[in-house]
Amino acid sequence: MRQMRRVVITGLGIVSPLGNNLHTFWHLLSTGHSGIAPLSSFDTAPFASCLAGEVKDFDAEDFIPRKQARRMGRVSHFAVAAALMARHEYSEADEYAAASVSDGSVGAALEGGTEGRVDARDAAAGLLDSVATSNDPRRRLEGARALTGAARGGSDREELARRLHALSSILRDLGVLLSRADERSLANADLRPLLERLQRSFDGERALRAFSAVDRALSALERNASPKIVADWLAFQI
Repeated sequence: MRQMRRVVITGLGIVSPLGNNLHTFWHLLSTGHSGIAPLSSFDTAPFASCLAGEVKDFDAEDFIPRKQARRMGRVSHFAVAAALMARHEYSEADEYAAASVSDGSVGAALEGGTEGRVDARDAAAGLLDSVATSNDPRRRLEGARALTGAARGGSDREELARRLHALSSILRDLGVLLSRADERSLANADLRPLLERLQRSFDGERALRAFSAVDRALSALERNASPKIVADWLAFQI
């Protein structure tokens, strides 16, 4: 009898009709939900059945560069995305943080590694929380120091850029809530308590001004401006 080889499972990635990450998939599966539903991707009128297990809310370009994605079939998109997720096997909180620090793309976060992603978002959230209701210069400078933080496996400039991307993502979510847009588009849904607090201090104009300031700070970093000066300047613009 042929002896079977032993294998080690080092990670799990899911793209399925029940969800496109492991945690959503397992939650829905274990609570008895079905992924079978009426098809929405094409007209089913010519066919006897309109039900199927359809993958929804999946964008291949979140995981694969556009040029490569165009040369691949949809099933290959699913396989690559699942493999990338399995490589790091994010926790649910890490998935939100990964999307946040990579400017909304989980694929970019996977390719960029996982060092410091949660710390980056925590620092960004801390700055917003500290300056939302205070004009005290000392408090704003303390927030700036927390934003620069300590580099993890990279330069101070790279670390600040990562935190600025997280800050930009949180401000985008704040704009979604302020404009009463579809909340399913929130990249940081797990930060809802923070976002609700910020709504009491930010109106649409202030949120837009802060978002623009973050964009200018990222541009300044690209032009070799000092990370400390950029962070101090930004703390007084939000």
